[in-house]
Amino acid sequence: MTAALIDLAHAAGGASLRVRLLAWAALAWMLIPRPGLAQGYRQYLALLDGYASGEATEAATALAAWSDDRVRAAVRALERELLTVADGEGLVRTAVMLHTEAAFVEDADGRESFHLKVARSLVGRLLGNPRVGPAVRDFAARWHAQAAAQYCIRNDPLRARLEVNRGLTVDRNHPYVNLVAGALVEYGVVQEEPNPRGTWNIDGQRAYNLKNRLHQAALTYRGITANHPDFYEARLRLGWVLALNDSLDNGREQLEMVASRAPRADLSYLAHMFLGSLDERANRPAEAARAYEAARAAGAFQSSLIALMRIAGAHGEHERVRALAGEISDGAAADREDPWIGYRICVTGGELLNGLRGEAQRR
Repeated sequence: MTAALIDLAHAAGGASLRVRLLAWAALAWMLIPRPGLAQGYRQYLALLDGYASGEATEAATALAAWSDDRVRAAVRALERELLTVADGEGLVRTAVMLHTEAAFVEDADGRESFHLKVARSLVGRLLGNPRVGPAVRDFAARWHAQAAAQYCIRNDPLRARLEVNRGLTVDRNHPYVNLVAGALVEYGVVQEEPNPRGTWNIDGQRAYNLKNRLHQAALTYRGITANHPDFYEARLRLGWVLALNDSLDNGREQLEMVASRAPRADLSYLAHMFLGSLDERANRPAEAARAYEAARAAGAFQSSLIALMRIAGAHGEHERVRALAGEISDGAAADREDPWIGYRICVTGGELLNGLRGEAQRR
């Protein structure tokens, strides 16, 4: 960077006095020792290196403790360095994800996430390259999907929708962006109908409007699975919204496919749980219990144990209820994050985040 400014200053030799003074002033500013800034930038680079080497949580937590002004200064220094480093694109990806994960540590106080804003600006820098390739566009689209999911977790659906729209601008057919778009529709429905377990608590025009929204979500998920038949997270969501929207046979078909084929345990777990819910709706408690047991085999989370307790209690199996309650109270199930919690707030498992993190750590 310094060499470039020296060249600029020399090139200005034949220019006006004002231009020459500005060029040399810029060079002088670069050459003035600034220990605080230099030290802060070295610490920022150390956090980037830590993140790239696999210490994501530690690096993100440390960065989240910095003041906004300190972060801005470090990012400005990074942007200057990008003019001279060989793998600028890889360095930017790491910075994007470091700030993305630092946003998890911020207080969810309803304001725009500072670190997500920083990460978004760096994503824009990646896309601003005139020779941007499909891999970068894919990374950017997935990042917008991840950012939208984080806003959903923060109970900020408006900003989440804006992030989805940005992702659709990058790639209108991207599976993850469309997945989160559909999940946001489900999230909105749950705010009005908190527990649509096969029976609706509301009726009339409100129920009709909510079911229309679920129909739109189903169309979104169908579009994903048509192009990506092995994207089982979209197929899981398709099956559940179809079931909620009274298309029970079609919903069951999708859920059974996920239950038997999905490579991820969290998706299999939820598919079995949803199938159990359909059996309960049809007043088939024995079949429902088998589905919940299958879910429990995929992962002994609290929701499967509670579902089994409900069925056992309805049949007077009190010893069974006590045994299941004991499994919950011993802490093993409580220590696991139930996939149903993530499903309700737009994310299932950590595949999206882990994929982005993995690319940022391959420097």
